[in-house]
Amino acid sequence: MGIVLADSNDLMRAGLRSVLSVQTDLPITAEASNNKELCEQVKSFKPSMVILDFTSDGFTIDVISKIKNIKSDIRFIAITPEQNAQTLIDALRIGVNSYVKKDCALEEIVNAVIETSRGNKFFCGQILETIQK
Repeated sequence: MGIVLADSNDLMRAGLRSVLSVQTDLPITAEASNNKELCEQVKSFKPSMVILDFTSDGFTIDVISKIKNIKSDIRFIAITPEQNAQTLIDALRIGVNSYVKKDCALEEIVNAVIETSRGNKFFCGQILETIQK
């Protein structure tokens, strides 16, 4: 079980790495700052999960389907600063398992990782509000 952190922001990746290494026993096996690096890291490390901001510079939502073609059983947690209903629907349709916003509580982000690693879906409160609307 390994996780790839995929975000163009170095500070965001460092923050996630710090929080997850303290609050879970799930190893961070690699990081990626763009689509190309993410595909390479998945091929090299065969992680079970990717935590991805597909809205950050260097990433696109279609990288999810490319990764699914490389490793079909991989799980995705989308973590974005903003989301609207259409972005959320597109992400779920393309294969995102769980979705949180970057400004959700740390506890919700950690719970998303734990639940997704167990094969469950997880949505932070803000995402659930968007789904309900």
